[in-house]
Amino acid sequence: MTHPILEVARVTMRFGGIVALNDVSLQVRQGDIHAVIGPNGAGKSTLLNVITGIYRPTSGAVRLQGGQLDRLPPHRICRLGVCRTFQNTELFGEMSALENVQVGFHLAPPYGMAGALLHGPRYARGERALRAQAMELLELVGLAQDGDTPAAALPFGKQRRLEVARALATGPACCCWTNRRRDCAPPRSKGSTTSCCACAASAACPSW
Repeated sequence: MTHPILEVARVTMRFGGIVALNDVSLQVRQGDIHAVIGPNGAGKSTLLNVITGIYRPTSGAVRLQGGQLDRLPPHRICRLGVCRTFQNTELFGEMSALENVQVGFHLAPPYGMAGALLHGPRYARGERALRAQAMELLELVGLAQDGDTPAAALPFGKQRRLEVARALATGPACCCWTNRRRDCAPPRSKGSTTSCCACAASAACPSW
């Protein structure tokens, strides 16, 4: 049996006298798709926030490929390979769909600070490569025809898929995203399913 990429081990999260998570454990392996469902207030978003470093658990541990995550800040966790989307879309509305995906690649650009400031040949080559990779991700989530469209002009379902493409651009080992219940109803669910399968093809993928 393969070792889990992501492990949540006996996590409890308290907010004062409120217990939001109580001794929660979860293991995710390569290619897995997990869904955590429940009513409002059940702790779904809290669990996601603990995994991605927004909250530090009261007790328990979160591990990625054996390394402990639960005392690291969100940007470090993202660099290590855990990406996410949000319940409300968090896109750069005036930027094109393609540019939004390119932002994800800039977590680890193929050029240094000097290259970015001077816009030299290495910078130009790197940006061309990132643009091509961003287009591949847009195609993966069914948005190849929308690359030049401002994110704010896309319908909600396409914005959700654009968030998934941007998350995948960070090169994750594990991708987590939030879907509201209404997003799972036809016809929106078709796009969500496509995006989920695309994510699972390249990373373990718990979904909330």
